[in-house]
Amino acid sequence: MALPSCQPCRSIIFFLISAMLVGALPSVSARLMPDVVAELQRVAPHLWLSVADGGHGYLTTLLRAGDLDVVIGGLGAPETMQELSLTQLHLEDVAVVVRPGHPILSDPGPDSDGPALRRIAEYPVLYPPRAAAIHPLVERLLLSRGIAPPPRRIETVSGAFGRVHVRQSDAVWFISAGVVAREIAGGRLVRLPLDTELTKGPVGLMTRAGQPEISAQLLFRQAVMRVVALGFVPPG
Repeated sequence: MALPSCQPCRSIIFFLISAMLVGALPSVSARLMPDVVAELQRVAPHLWLSVADGGHGYLTTLLRAGDLDVVIGGLGAPETMQELSLTQLHLEDVAVVVRPGHPILSDPGPDSDGPALRRIAEYPVLYPPRAAAIHPLVERLLLSRGIAPPPRRIETVSGAFGRVHVRQSDAVWFISAGVVAREIAGGRLVRLPLDTELTKGPVGLMTRAGQPEISAQLLFRQAVMRVVALGFVPPG
């Protein structure tokens, strides 16, 4: 089918073909997406990209409604993944982080694996809300140690709030490792040396099941795969 001859019509059609609406969960917003966007700008400078961040439930709802083309981030509970398909990229765990010099860092712990996780009840805790993808993973970790959910908790997965609040308080933060990978590497936050293997879960690309892949989605998926293949190291 020939394209309309008028320039405005050509512009509208080009926009529709080359527009990409992406939802990025907090862990990939901070860690993976900057590299993916740079790769897209290199190979497809014409691509118009819109990136929305938010929690798993919020973004997958927009995806099902057709308001997003793809969501990148952690796989949620089975009931949140209905009508969606996932292309797995890597596994990511939950980090437990505090500010440098936090008093819990001086506690060797009863089982010689670092600061005592049982002591978190002595401090304010930033804890994932029930709708967050990592909520059941954190509960599994605490249950494995025989620890009840902390009573003094603020439920949030906000990276912006968590980074500031934890650095200026004695709060302990349970968060996807990717959200704070740069802060840990730069020494602005300290990860407690705990075994968090139980909290590992898949991170990947989520799309509407059965939906044909448009050209912009293909460009985006290829850019993500190249970034991962070229040496992206999952935090953990």
